[in-house]
Parts: sequence; structure tokens; C-alpha cells
Amino acid sequence: MKATPIATYDALLNKGTMPDAYRPTLYDFVAYEALAFYASGEQAAAKAEDAFELTAESPIFAPVEEFLKWQPGTTDTNSPTLKAVRLFQALLKFHQKDADKSAYLGADLDRLVFGRNKAFGAEKNPRYKDALERFANASTNHEIFARPASTKRTPRSRRVTRSRHTAWRRKA
Repeated sequence: MKATPIATYDALLNKGTMPDAYRPTLYDFVAYEALAFYASGEQAAAKAEDAFELTAESPIFAPVEEFLKWQPGTTDTNSPTLKAVRLFQALLKFHQKDADKSAYLGADLDRLVFGRNKAFGAEKNPRYKDALERFANASTNHEIFARPASTKRTPRSRRVTRSRHTAWRRKA
């Protein structure tokens, strides 16, 4: 899957508005489908007594290097949030050395947005803002950050829009 270009499945998938560079392989397609499921919060399982909870103080908003080293300490291995964290780590590791940084930057930005949506704690908003600023400073030469610096935008619009990140849809 990691070596299979997503374009191989153009006959089966409706192409979205996002370039293939952001989801270049079948692995990316499957991983983002799983992330959408894990992030949805619609799993009907009962919450474990020691349920994994994503705190704002965790490395979810840390620089990528720190996030990749993070081994969440929990026995709640069935937690959808934990599975999503591990999947973001896997995606970032997979694309870390790509010549085209689109998939890597897209995964990093999605990780930050996931953290904003799932983490809790008093430091969530300031840590998210700091992480976005760090991301913006590191990606100024990439199209993911191509917009006028003077434009005021909310954190939600500081990223490629959700509809662009949901690049692929199964054909009916």
C-alpha cells in the first residue's frame, strides 16, 4: 500500500480538489479514512476506566520531532484517540524524508487540528496558537501556506480547508 500510487485507483475513487501530492499513496487514503473514523467520536464502545485522554499539555502540539518520540502512557489501547495519535505518528514518519513535503506538512497540520478538536486543558488555545505559528514559520515556502500574511484568519482557516483535505470519496 505504501508504494501504490493513489492514481492507480482513479477509476474507483472520485478525485477531490486536493492535489495527489497531499495523499500520494493508497496507504495515505486508508490512513485518512481511519483518522476520520477515529476522530468522529461516534464509536459506541463504553469508556474504559483508565481511558486515554488527550491533554493540551501532551506533545500533541509539540514540534514534530517531540511528537514522534512520544509514547503515550496508557493501558487503554483501544482508544480511538490513541489510535489516531499513533496513526499521525506513522504518517509523519512515513513522509518525513519525502522530497515533496506536501504529504508531510499536510499530516502535521492535520495533527494540530486534531489536537485542537480533541485535547482539553487550560493551555489548549495558547499551545495550539504557538504550534500554528511554528508550523507557519516552517512552511512559508510551501503552497500549504500560500496566502497574504496580512490577511486575518481564524485558526480554522489557517489550514487547507477540510473539504480540500478530504480529497477522495468512494464512487457510488
